[in-house]
Amino acid sequence: MACSSLLRLMIMPFVFAVLVTSVAHGAIVEHTFNVGNLSISQLCQPARIITAVNGQLPGPTINTSEGDTVVIHLVNTSPYNMTIHWHGRGSQWADGPAMITQCPVRPGSNYTYRFNVTNQEGTLWWHAHISFLRATVYGAIVIKPRGGADAYPFPKPDNEQVILLGEWWNANVYDLERMAFLTGIPARSADAYTINGKPGDFYNCSDGNNTYMFQVRRNETNLLRIINAALNTPLFVKLANHSFTVVAADASYTTPYPTDVVVISPGQTVDALLVPDADAAASPRGRYYIAASPYDSAIPNGPAFSQTTATAIVEYVGEGTNLTSPPNLPPRPEYNDTPTAHRFFSNLTALIIPGNPTVPLAVDTRMFVTIGLGVSDCQPAQLLCNRSAPPVFAASMNNNSFVPPTKISMLEAHFNNATEGVYTRDFPDTPPVVFDYTGDESDNATLQYTNKTTKVKTLRYNETVEMVLQDTRLIAKENHPMHIHGINFFVLAQGFGNYDEVNDPAKFNFVNPQERNTIAVPTGGWAVIRFVANNPGMWYMHCHYEAHLDFGLAMVFEVLDGPTPETSLPPPPADLPHSDEELRGMWYRHCHDEAHLDFGLVMVFEPPSPLNPGARDAGFRLRRRWCGSGESVGAGTSSYKGSRSAEEVGNMSISQLCMPERIITAVNGQLPGPTIFANEGDTVVVHMVNESPHGIFQRGTQWADGPAMVTQCPVHPGGNYTYRFNVTGQEGTLWWHAHISFHRATVYGALIIKPRGGAAAYPFPKPDEEEIVILGEWWNADVNQLHVDATETGRAAPHADNYTINGKPGASSGCADPNQTHKFELKQNKTYMLRIINAGLNTPLFFKIANHSFNVVAADACYTKPYTSDIVVVSPGQTVDALLIPDAGVAALGGSYYMAVTPYNSAANTPANILYSLTTATAVVEYSGSTPTVPPVMPRLPEYGDTATAHRFWSNMTALVPNRVPLAVKAHMFVTVGMGDTFCGPEQTRCMPNPAINGTIFASSMNNASFILPKTTSMLEAMYRKNSTGVYTRDFPDTPPIVFDYTANVAVPEETTLKHTFKSTKVRKLKYNETVQMVLQNTRLVDKESHPMHLHGFNFFVLAQDFGNYNETTDPAKFNLIDPQERNTVAVPTGGWAVIRFVADNPGMWFMHCHFDSHLDFGLGMVFEVEDGPTPDTKLPPPPSDLPQC
Repeated sequence: MACSSLLRLMIMPFVFAVLVTSVAHGAIVEHTFNVGNLSISQLCQPARIITAVNGQLPGPTINTSEGDTVVIHLVNTSPYNMTIHWHGRGSQWADGPAMITQCPVRPGSNYTYRFNVTNQEGTLWWHAHISFLRATVYGAIVIKPRGGADAYPFPKPDNEQVILLGEWWNANVYDLERMAFLTGIPARSADAYTINGKPGDFYNCSDGNNTYMFQVRRNETNLLRIINAALNTPLFVKLANHSFTVVAADASYTTPYPTDVVVISPGQTVDALLVPDADAAASPRGRYYIAASPYDSAIPNGPAFSQTTATAIVEYVGEGTNLTSPPNLPPRPEYNDTPTAHRFFSNLTALIIPGNPTVPLAVDTRMFVTIGLGVSDCQPAQLLCNRSAPPVFAASMNNNSFVPPTKISMLEAHFNNATEGVYTRDFPDTPPVVFDYTGDESDNATLQYTNKTTKVKTLRYNETVEMVLQDTRLIAKENHPMHIHGINFFVLAQGFGNYDEVNDPAKFNFVNPQERNTIAVPTGGWAVIRFVANNPGMWYMHCHYEAHLDFGLAMVFEVLDGPTPETSLPPPPADLPHSDEELRGMWYRHCHDEAHLDFGLVMVFEPPSPLNPGARDAGFRLRRRWCGSGESVGAGTSSYKGSRSAEEVGNMSISQLCMPERIITAVNGQLPGPTIFANEGDTVVVHMVNESPHGIFQRGTQWADGPAMVTQCPVHPGGNYTYRFNVTGQEGTLWWHAHISFHRATVYGALIIKPRGGAAAYPFPKPDEEEIVILGEWWNADVNQLHVDATETGRAAPHADNYTINGKPGASSGCADPNQTHKFELKQNKTYMLRIINAGLNTPLFFKIANHSFNVVAADACYTKPYTSDIVVVSPGQTVDALLIPDAGVAALGGSYYMAVTPYNSAANTPANILYSLTTATAVVEYSGSTPTVPPVMPRLPEYGDTATAHRFWSNMTALVPNRVPLAVKAHMFVTVGMGDTFCGPEQTRCMPNPAINGTIFASSMNNASFILPKTTSMLEAMYRKNSTGVYTRDFPDTPPIVFDYTANVAVPEETTLKHTFKSTKVRKLKYNETVQMVLQNTRLVDKESHPMHLHGFNFFVLAQDFGNYNETTDPAKFNLIDPQERNTVAVPTGGWAVIRFVADNPGMWFMHCHFDSHLDFGLGMVFEVEDGPTPDTKLPPPPSDLPQC
């Protein structure tokens, strides 16, 4: 079963709903877990974002009774893949470990976990089972007897308290895990330990809010349910002036065991009654610290660990309580007090209860399994691993270091009997070499070396297994908490040294051995466990130190079906999650000719139904991948056949250029974002939760245009807004993108408008297939922070680190990861149309494909006369549709060819490496059924400064049919565009004036007016409400303030005056239906450069373009008034000019700006205010009710 699914997503302001429904054999306990971001401050550090359930740390407690069925609706609104594991004897498809029993739940998806808690009582817990995310995604499961607390086999407590022990990092734990994997170097230790999410009073931060407190009453019995949810650390737990009576461990009752300390390893739970000593019973102070400190079992000492203590306060309420005195602090064991730890772990025994399982005496399978650390070679996916250094850390069981599969979960492979390439059934029963396991073998490189495998041990149903777990000292001997999913086991014996198969069986406890799911194998010692394999499925066994699990200390038991349906693995649930890594298309819905898309936390598309008669089948393009792989298993056109789907927007974790993964802002967890498909005449509805459609006229839908503070206030984090617009009179390729800060570096996607008659109505040969090619730029940095730094300092942001094709930089980037190269699979003798979009922030691009040329048929969603070219030149904001023409050799032989993009540097004086990344992004065009070319053929690319090629491409296009160019012009404008300088503004708190430009900073302007956005009200709202005071002024000039030699190197005394510009928010007011002609004149005050000038709300005719200064006497003779190209973005030639003409037939506020984001930030923009027309249909409509407020 391929890993792919779209699921309905429920979003609620507070999603911790509990539904308990009585049934014949128990109740249904139902919760919704919303896994999302939580802002939290610990240890007096600034607040940062963690992943948590329902905004809680720890997450919610599941309270249930034996025999109940638990139903958990997991909604993943986090930026990470997610799974949840439920400790205990669970249901196979609900067990949770990523790629063992399920593919992860992707960001924006959901899954319902359903399991029962039959024959289990006590304390268990749940946690994320992917990456290091369980550091903050965890909580308790409390299972009471059916008879309630009265049915406990120990004195009924008056009160119960959950104590969840954890670890805290002042860092992103996901990033820590990724860096540890990529480098092969262990992640650093935690910064603190926590009790119920809080570190307590003994850290540098003494904030009282960071200490958990719970109250008890004298003469009442209190039960503590203690859980070690820490990632990597066993803990000693003590309570001043109190001892404990242990009554259960891992949800199995124990013989009451008195102790002054509880020792608990990660994964384990302990239930203990609180026993006050005589002083506590008599003292009026009434406040005591409960302390959790680390147990370091490693010999020799392992990696540095946090030698700190977490504390909480137990406070007795009632008369005599002294709230001002400091609580008593208990004495704590030494960090390496192994005797105390072993005494606690080994002295527990089971409480004999009639009817409970007993130790099976007949053993079918005996296993002797070594566990411990070793070394291994760097793996291919460890991109930052030092391959020239000695091997990196690994961990193994019987010298097999486990790696999870990447394409499909093991349980799915098992169920489908399709295990080839997923796992092998040859996990060994004994180690490959017998040696002195606990002797010092730190110099034995042969013994230390382990291989990476995905091996399982296959067991028959009801087979009895005895396993000796033997610690080793190949690197260091250490206590390992070994956990088995889905099965409890009996701990027959444990001891130090090497297990002696002759003498040590005499130590076995067959009468009342403790029953557990996690055993802390003694450091430099062994433990013997025995269990019955009576739960069919795939059951993970692993060390519960997350660092060791990542290193490979794990294996899997494959338990075969039993003889009856009840003892067989059931089929997977319908909503079993799947992991789509590359969703290039998007389901959409037509309802009464409305294409509904949600870009946000809620994205629901309704299928055709009797209640939705206007809906019709909708085409989609979906490139699907298996879990984590690069294999494409679906691409093409299909029909929407009736599912409801939900996708989410927000943070996305991604790795590019062999760098560690980091968080970017993206739509629906995709880069690029989803494609909107519509037909001419449709209305598109986009529900966006905290973008801007590019090139849409927005006639009657002015409020949906999108630029921040021009037509709307921004959508605040957590807010939402529905964009609704029609695409009447437009066909071809447009796109959408964020229109605030530098976010459009990652928030962008295609908008495809087909003719109403479909592809058959194209005015050119119908292509067999279409491919979207979105070109972008990539920074190894937070683009929002780059924008903030540039704004506050007045300095330009650094150029991109690379370019991308469909979100991937390609093989020429220097990173050898094949997953970072996009591949187009074509067929010979088929016609392909490429829809090419430059979504880059600041860079015009040359685009070529080796051994192919292009027949351009459209630009900016306007058809052109077919124009043959071996190259496409596309500036930011522009789109080009082109039919692909293979040369004769390709048509005959097929093969593989690089598609490549490289920057066009139009600046005259500025070196290319200052403005642009001098790199090349590549994708692979490969013809199926032919022999691949290795490596693919690379096209010859132009020089970076090849202005002649760029100008030839841009100026040679003409409209497909004669245009109705308006001949009578009402408003003539001559507008200079270019760079200059200005003074630091009051909000530029880190302004860095440049001595080279007279102590000023860079600015850009149109007619010497450097545009700034208003702060308090959007310009469209101010226009609608007829209150523009303090928002904008209506005095944008039609000509520059000074006439000069615009394209010459200015070296006259007035140079400083010419360069200097002032910040303003000026608009040019136009009457409805007024015809405007605008000469866009490039200047060379700083440097001449091609500027892609984009106009919102309109298309314009490009009458002419050329180099030098525009001559109003002679250059009009060059105007094409018959079939000029129609565009929304024109690349004004470097050191030249372009003349555009349009009719102002769309009332509203329409932004005109350079589509280099850095120039827009410097002020290269202005706004047209178009007045209302004479009829209701030609007037600005009122704002929608959900318009965001500033």
